[in-house]
Amino acid sequence: MAKIVGSGFDDILVGVKKEANTIYGDTDGTAEPVTPVGNDNLTGGVNSPDNTIYGDAQTLMGHGSTGGNDTLIGGNSSTNTLYGDAQSFRGDPTGGNDTLIGGIGGINFLIGDAADRDFGGGHGGNDRLVSAANTTDHMWGDLQDTTGGPFDFGSDTFAFARHNGDDFIYDFHQSEDHIELDIGKNNDFSDLNIEVVGSDSVIHMSNHDSVTVANVTTLTADDFMFV
Repeated sequence: MAKIVGSGFDDILVGVKKEANTIYGDTDGTAEPVTPVGNDNLTGGVNSPDNTIYGDAQTLMGHGSTGGNDTLIGGNSSTNTLYGDAQSFRGDPTGGNDTLIGGIGGINFLIGDAADRDFGGGHGGNDRLVSAANTTDHMWGDLQDTTGGPFDFGSDTFAFARHNGDDFIYDFHQSEDHIELDIGKNNDFSDLNIEVVGSDSVIHMSNHDSVTVANVTTLTADDFMFV
């Protein structure tokens, strides 16, 4: 198992192929307001059983503590869990504006800010989550666990191209977040095939390509960007 920790400056870190990797952009401990954080580029190992990547730290703590604007890339043919900032927010920090890109093959879990926060709340960054081709991507623009104190959600973008696989968005906030589509012939809202299934909306692009938006049944043209 490989553990790789950045310097607090702008680092480029790459996981070891075929090994389980844990990568921290700045520190494997707690980043506080006085802790330097860089704008890092972090990539998981190829053919790895597990890549867990934190853009900044294990914990981002304290009012005035802000994550870097990091780029996290999953390793191909691997299980990837990417946290734009940290595992946990504690005491009202602010997430960076991060880009998370899924690795092709395997499976991806893309979390824009953190897994959880305490009752001190926090502020999400404006993150961009990019689906990998022909791969299942599970996406949270802000937090996996929404319990805890008040939280200011960021304006996040969930990006999909053709042959995206079957993907899932779990925390889409209408009027704040957007779904970006680059899917060719269906590159207009009026052409989209959207099915409401229970409390979710499923955007069907082809027989094996879809995006399920959890807990939203009223998607409109304002929720989308087409490129």
